[in-house]
Amino acid sequence: MKRFLFAMALMAFLGSAAAAQQANPVMDNYHAYMAALQRGDRAGAEAPAAAALEASQARDGEGGRTAVLAFNLARLRVTLAKYAEAIEPASIAVRLSQAQGAASGVDPVLAQIISGRAELGADRRNAGAHLRTALVAANGRRDLDDDAYVAAVELGRWAYTSQYFDVMRTAYEAAIDHVASAPGDPILARGVTRAALGTAIMLSQRRITSADARRAYATLTDAMRELWPLAQQDAPDGNLTVAQTAFARAMAWQSLARARGDTDAIDGDVQNQIGVVACHYHIDHAEGDHTSFYPRNAVDRGEEGVVVIRALFDTAGHVTRAQAAAAAPDEEFGSSGEALVQTLQIVRDPNSAPDCVMPHQRFIVLQFRFAG
Repeated sequence: MKRFLFAMALMAFLGSAAAAQQANPVMDNYHAYMAALQRGDRAGAEAPAAAALEASQARDGEGGRTAVLAFNLARLRVTLAKYAEAIEPASIAVRLSQAQGAASGVDPVLAQIISGRAELGADRRNAGAHLRTALVAANGRRDLDDDAYVAAVELGRWAYTSQYFDVMRTAYEAAIDHVASAPGDPILARGVTRAALGTAIMLSQRRITSADARRAYATLTDAMRELWPLAQQDAPDGNLTVAQTAFARAMAWQSLARARGDTDAIDGDVQNQIGVVACHYHIDHAEGDHTSFYPRNAVDRGEEGVVVIRALFDTAGHVTRAQAAAAAPDEEFGSSGEALVQTLQIVRDPNSAPDCVMPHQRFIVLQFRFAG
């Protein structure tokens, strides 16, 4: 009889242990979510992440690990570009992190960054303002560099497209602050980000101050110096590389900064060839009326501008290919610049070293300005 009772008790204990293990859908789904991430299967991680949050809300309400699970789901959906679906869990993470503090397990500034990215991607009203506020709060936070840099670049691109240039400036100020964690080549990332910040400074107000012009000029010049070695590397298909495009953009806006304000600038050519003796040369303009190249719409509006042309040359200095690489303040001058550059020729200075090398490529600034 005692043996029977002991066997019944043991079965009851094992049964309750098994039931306890099966009754933890929060951990089961969380483990499935983590396993999918470890496999690199972000899409496959979404369903268990959502199930873990739902189970936590059903069991613990807003307690337990609900805030962390909501944040995980929101961040994952933002990564998957499912911005609208990320808004609700992001809102939960923000609210609980602010209400519960450290007990929530979620950094409130990081939660606001993820929430802002979700709103921005979903084109929600005031999204730019919310993300801007979060990035200002993240200033100097090295522990947030990874998320803050990506968010700042997204905000900067959105602000440029939307023509919110003050927001664009704030965004790229934040991107510079967090650029140490930018993905990819760190020199390229730093140069591209500086070029974007310099452009944003120039665009952030109609009448730029002398102080702004000086800062923009310095920032753009630093960007050009960093990008130039990378800009010498051509793409196999002949198209402009990221470094070449960013270098040209910095060059275009640097030219405007010099024209618009007191830059205290000493002109210097950053397009030095690496590892060779470069020839001294000058650029000759063919005879003729170059005003015919001025974009007609720009003439009608009384608008002046700059286009930077990337020109490839043969060893004699003749143009073999020319393409508009950047323009400021807009792209309208590009095609006119491409036509005009065909009339140019690089002429070698006869006093150059005998073993010097003529440039393979040059980024040439063409200014369209009214005389007088």
